[in-house]
Amino acid sequence: MMVRLPNFNGHEKKSVAVVLAVMLLVVGVALGGLPVAKATPAESPSPPPPASAAPEPVEPPKPTLDDGRGGEAAFAHKVATWQETLDHATTRLARGNLSEADYEELRVALTEVFDQARLANGQGAEQVATTRQMIDALGKPPGEGEPPESENVAVERAHLGEALTRFDGRMRQSSLIATRADIVLRTANERRLNQFTETLFRTGPSPFLAKTWDHIPDQLHFTRDRIAIALAKTQKADLAWRSYEIKAVILSLLTTVMGLAAYRWLRPRWGRREAELTPSYRRRVYAALIDAIPAALVPTLVITLVTLIALSALSQILFVTTLKAGIKAVAIGLAFLLVGRGLVSATLAVRHPAWRLLPISDQSARSLAKRTTVVAMVLAVAIAVLAFIDLALVAPELHAVAGFGARVIGAAALFLLLPKRFWQPVPAATEPAEPGVETPMETPMATGSALPSPLVSVNLRLRLLTGIAAAAVVVLSALRFHNLSQYIAQLLLAGVAVLGVLRLLHGVGHELIEVFVTQPTGRLAQFRSTLFHTERGLRTFVYLAKTTLDLLWLATSFVILLPLSGIDWSELRGWGTTFMRGVTIGEITIAPMDILASLFLVSTVMVVTRFIQRKLDEGVLPRLQVDRGVRHSIRTGVGYIGALIAILLGIGALGLNLSNLAMIAGALSVGIGFGLQAVVGNFVAGLILLIERPIKVGDWIVVGDKDGVVKRISVRATEIQTFQRASVIIPNSDLISHAVLNWTHKDKLGRIDIPVSIDHNNDVELVRRLLLACARADARVVREPPPMVVFRKIGAGSLDFELRCFVADVEVYTPVSSDLRFAILHTFRDNGIRMPSEERIVHVPQLDRFVPDHGGPAPAS
Repeated sequence: MMVRLPNFNGHEKKSVAVVLAVMLLVVGVALGGLPVAKATPAESPSPPPPASAAPEPVEPPKPTLDDGRGGEAAFAHKVATWQETLDHATTRLARGNLSEADYEELRVALTEVFDQARLANGQGAEQVATTRQMIDALGKPPGEGEPPESENVAVERAHLGEALTRFDGRMRQSSLIATRADIVLRTANERRLNQFTETLFRTGPSPFLAKTWDHIPDQLHFTRDRIAIALAKTQKADLAWRSYEIKAVILSLLTTVMGLAAYRWLRPRWGRREAELTPSYRRRVYAALIDAIPAALVPTLVITLVTLIALSALSQILFVTTLKAGIKAVAIGLAFLLVGRGLVSATLAVRHPAWRLLPISDQSARSLAKRTTVVAMVLAVAIAVLAFIDLALVAPELHAVAGFGARVIGAAALFLLLPKRFWQPVPAATEPAEPGVETPMETPMATGSALPSPLVSVNLRLRLLTGIAAAAVVVLSALRFHNLSQYIAQLLLAGVAVLGVLRLLHGVGHELIEVFVTQPTGRLAQFRSTLFHTERGLRTFVYLAKTTLDLLWLATSFVILLPLSGIDWSELRGWGTTFMRGVTIGEITIAPMDILASLFLVSTVMVVTRFIQRKLDEGVLPRLQVDRGVRHSIRTGVGYIGALIAILLGIGALGLNLSNLAMIAGALSVGIGFGLQAVVGNFVAGLILLIERPIKVGDWIVVGDKDGVVKRISVRATEIQTFQRASVIIPNSDLISHAVLNWTHKDKLGRIDIPVSIDHNNDVELVRRLLLACARADARVVREPPPMVVFRKIGAGSLDFELRCFVADVEVYTPVSSDLRFAILHTFRDNGIRMPSEERIVHVPQLDRFVPDHGGPAPAS
């Protein structure tokens, strides 16, 4: 059985867009998975030459710079075609009175001319650049008094000169065509916008004047007669009504069976489950969409199919526009009623509070559910009336009165849903959290949690905005701005529907980010730990991901709602193309697309570089048993190479000329030489440190009075951490130009020197044996080189010795020195070794001066 699709004209296509949207979506999804084979012309290879035929000598072709598309004749034909299209568009714009379809046709033709001319201009610029390079390869022509160049070189120079002139002319012609096409395109857009504005603010009859109501009875009778005549023609028409009825019944049954089968298959998997008391926001969205299948989607598809079949049958009958408008209006009203009521019921979930999407109380949900049915019916009637008077092209007076009445009842229905008592938030949980236990973060729509204050304010603003828009629709219609009133009403309904759906998807996106962050185990957790090694990096990712999601939500809302406001998709694409194409200033073009591409390449290369560095640090270099300093040098070198590659790719994506950059760098070198000497010196010194490696990460160095371990060698300075855990930043040039004491340059073997002084009456041999015994008793002291005791000095009051021993790791210098001193002191005391005690004689002259005088006799001398 063949199903014949209806033939719509442009006005009918625009009028039934709301009805066809759901059907086209389902058909598109269904057809999206079917393989489509594209027929390609077969290429027949040329037969090979016979083997016996000797190859003839062929003269090598001269280098040609033609574009291979017909040369000058083909380009001249293109230019003539472009000029003709531009002249035709200019004439039509000068004539005026263009429809939306005419403007769309002009935009498509002008955009095509502009793109082709821009492409030809780019090809011409490349050909000019190539020709100039070839001319430069021939060198300068001989001057006066110089020997002439060879004939072949002169011929090639002349040929290249002619080609350069030809390609330069093509480039300039195509640039002129592109500029003119852009001017005509902007003129068309400006006139279309002016025409749209004039239509939008055009006034009609007032619904309050008596003279307007005087024409209403006659116009109602006329509209009724048109419907009656259309019905009579339909009954008398010789059409196979039976076949259309069979098609409608079969397609309706098939749609119903398939929808219910899909519902029965999806509900056990992703539908509501009574046992699941705290479902996630994502699960609640899935369940609401699944519940909307039998309540909204299937009936809407059935109505759409029946409407399309009826319109297909009526398209064969002339002068039945009013009847078709009535069918479309009824279908639009029923579709709105079913979709709105089904989605609201699935969203409120009166009988399943845990699965509710809106964060409102049970009482508010029940109240809204009762009122939603009445409001949906009233709005469906109002939308059907407005659609009928718009599609049936009724008289202005009847259009004004009927439209005003429909808008009044529609606004009144919306006001029934705006009171605050219907939007009471979920009461907050009163159970206090346990001390020391962090409360887990909930999604904004989590069941059992109070509505956050930002959402409360957003809820209030949305209700206020809806009320203002509904009141503006009625007021503007009363002031005779019927087109503007209709425009605001359409934007209001479309905005509520689009933003509601996008808000659900936005919440699902936020919850998926939270799942990625909080998943404790599994592959997702392993992937997260591979990407982010620190909590700071993970927090940064969460912030950037949520910000990107919010921006994507705003951009999607803008892209969807902007065409509904009267701006066509092609015009929107033109604006986007113009913006991405950028602005040309002199010979430099600033293009956002090139900037985005450059940023993407730079970011990608830097991310790959960081990944390679992390893999080298964690996997490759530790297995090779490379010390920490070499690992740091390799890691830093890989970072420098990655940064250099990223900069070169970014410059290439921006389309900058490296010769110009060389000139800029030469000009900046003067400023660098005077103002940035220290910075450049430190950078070069840092490169020397990384390559020569006199100092590396992990070394224990002494620079002046600074003593510590090298933690990081960067481009400008080196970071040293002292043993008091303080960081000291030393310029790299100081480490190159001044003396540096490096305790661990070659190895970590270090010597400990402990001076010891004893009394003259002690046995020096016993002291020597005791000192060596203390050194050998410590396991951290190496056996080779062996410890030794040096007799350094025979003083007036003491004998001075020095114990010298080595440790394998100089980093334990301080604890080993301390432990050895403890051991020596205890050993000397146990063996009676006396330390020298210094005798100090203090002379206090004229002591009698400090004796107080009490009036008694003076002391005897």
